[in-house]
Amino acid sequence: MSTHLKEAKWLMLCGSLGPGVSSDFYCQMIRMARGHGVRYPLFLALDLTAALVWTSIWVGLGWFLGDRWSQASAEARWVGLALGAAGALALIGFQVWRRLRHRSAAYS
Repeated sequence: MSTHLKEAKWLMLCGSLGPGVSSDFYCQMIRMARGHGVRYPLFLALDLTAALVWTSIWVGLGWFLGDRWSQASAEARWVGLALGAAGALALIGFQVWRRLRHRSAAYS
């Protein structure tokens, strides 16, 4: 992770921690990012903006859907599955592209 962080212009940490991942994982990543020059004011501004957007989305969905939430969640299940499949295919495609690019660079 540290080698990729040196080249990064942006760092985004999000999601739930899976089984076996240390509970201070995000703290470790932030410490590592600060060690590589990520400034705290920029981090704070981006983090607060992301929290505001995320909260606004969920509050807006709750207000908009209201009593229709059970019907909407049933329909959204298929959308979630389709997005998950598209994401998996994109990740596989990216990995294949990266390996092919690496091979062609090795032969040059």
